[in-house]
Amino acid sequence: MRRFLLFLVVSFAAAAGGPARAVEVRLPDQAEVSGDYIGLAEIAQFMGATTREATALEGVFLGPAPRVINRGYVVLRIESAGLALADVRVTGASSTVVTKRGGAAPAVELVPVGLARSSADGGAVSPVGGPAAPPRADQSAARSRVAVAAAAAVREHVVARTGWRLDDVVVEAASVALANDRLPALDAALKVTGVRTRAVKDERDYLGQVSFSFDLVAGETAMPGVVGTFRVQRWAETVTARRAIATGAVIRADDLSVERRLLTRGDGDTFESPSGLVGQQAAMAVAAGEPVSRRAVRLTPAVKNGESILVATGAARRRAQALRDGLLGDYIPARYEVAGRPAGAPVLVRVTGRGTATPDAVAGEDRKQTE
Repeated sequence: MRRFLLFLVVSFAAAAGGPARAVEVRLPDQAEVSGDYIGLAEIAQFMGATTREATALEGVFLGPAPRVINRGYVVLRIESAGLALADVRVTGASSTVVTKRGGAAPAVELVPVGLARSSADGGAVSPVGGPAAPPRADQSAARSRVAVAAAAAVREHVVARTGWRLDDVVVEAASVALANDRLPALDAALKVTGVRTRAVKDERDYLGQVSFSFDLVAGETAMPGVVGTFRVQRWAETVTARRAIATGAVIRADDLSVERRLLTRGDGDTFESPSGLVGQQAAMAVAAGEPVSRRAVRLTPAVKNGESILVATGAARRRAQALRDGLLGDYIPARYEVAGRPAGAPVLVRVTGRGTATPDAVAGEDRKQTE
């Protein structure tokens, strides 16, 4: 009886520990694409993928051509697209030289240290023709056009909701869920409208990987509710520690410096001006060269989130509702009040004192004079 039970246990363990099915993404040493952007399916073969998995991979793209793509970078792009695949193995060549038909050879190798950065027109989406199916250039070009149009619309949406400068916002499409049979014709005029998201509570939530939905009109065909994942980044002045700051130390002006950095998820609670930090106490240690975050300082804000503040420029005075806490010198979003209620799109203002601020245009002139 004991031998029989042992046999059952061993048999069950062997069954449970059997090899799991995996989707194989096989990379070649070299590949050539016809469009401006590289679709994963244009350079790789997909082995063992179900229809659902192939559809999910359909939204992955690798950026503009030409370039050299490292295997680890492909893994990163698949993961960054948020694909819920049980197991994906990237095999084949350790790096792939991707050229554009009739174009120059690539000069830069992409390695898995972060996502490729691009402006709103620097990303695209790739097709998948099915397991081990050859790539289709027309599908790739169509997906590229949709991704570019969607990224540009998302960029404008983010600017309208945050008050950030358009030139400071960088948007890259990570994936767009659009089946092959819904792809627009290559000559169809594209229009993206109704951009929306449920993943954002305040402006800092726009940074990083964010899911948006939008309505796509291609020629005379309407496609409502298309879903895509986009990486949003922002160039901004960022206060950093010029030297190491110890826990409990009172912050001095010569402890700080200001650098222009590209911010992503988790960077939204940094400072753009050192004015409100001088004289504050450090709540935790900050290493030299590191950004000074709000959690690293015991703050006494000059303006509080939700407070009605006075925005002044010259003799003009207007009331506005602050949309974030702000120290002296901080740039914060606010909404001007109409009949005592906040209305309209957010604008950037600079905190000038307790409950007061000045419009960002005036603040920008002040910065030019001090540079």
